[in-house]
Amino acid sequence: MKHDDAHVQTSGTVTDIFGHRFVLETKEGKVLADIGPKAVDKVSLKTGMKVDIEGERKPSEIKVVRISISEAEPISTQHDDKHFDTEWTADRAKALAEAEGYSIIGEMEAKKKHFEAKANKGSHKLEIHIHRDGVREH
Repeated sequence: MKHDDAHVQTSGTVTDIFGHRFVLETKEGKVLADIGPKAVDKVSLKTGMKVDIEGERKPSEIKVVRISISEAEPISTQHDDKHFDTEWTADRAKALAEAEGYSIIGEMEAKKKHFEAKANKGSHKLEIHIHRDGVREH
């Protein structure tokens, strides 16, 4: 498994599938990988498949951003502008929030891995956390 801080590349065999998560048997052992619910329709996984994944190492799993099945061309599991290898800026976060129907009110606050902001969505005023993989209401 190659990794650089949180960036990970590894390959192995799919042993179990749980919705948008799967277990990958690698040379180093088993890892849990998450392709995200939006990618389930793009990626048809089956147990026994050989896959290469690239993503961000989290405490309990790898958040996959690219996957190759049996040495085929990589499939993006995220929108192109959400990849971890692009700089995560306030402008990118704001664009993502606006694409999901939010209107940012005032300044956004940068956190370690996301931005926090007050926003409107329709007639609702909300506090949101803007992560690379989407917006979460709080």
